[in-house]
Amino acid sequence: MNKKNQQEPSFETAFQQLETLVEKLEEGDVPLQALVEQFEIGTRLIQICESHLKKAEMKISKLRADKSLLPFDPDKSVTEHEST
Repeated sequence: MNKKNQQEPSFETAFQQLETLVEKLEEGDVPLQALVEQFEIGTRLIQICESHLKKAEMKISKLRADKSLLPFDPDKSVTEHEST
């Protein structure tokens, strides 16, 4: 399967894989070639996590900029919010 056809893992999956990789590298018993390969994988996992975080940040910014959204008021009932 081509790498472009593979679906990017979720943030949580990529982050867990990155944590596992770091733990393995911290053990210190990794040959140089494997270390370089793991570093490449880790770099890609970081890029995936950053991409997911950036997308989430953009969504939050759009929601904040949307003036049609009413601020949540716990003292008002749902029907009061819908009628305004």
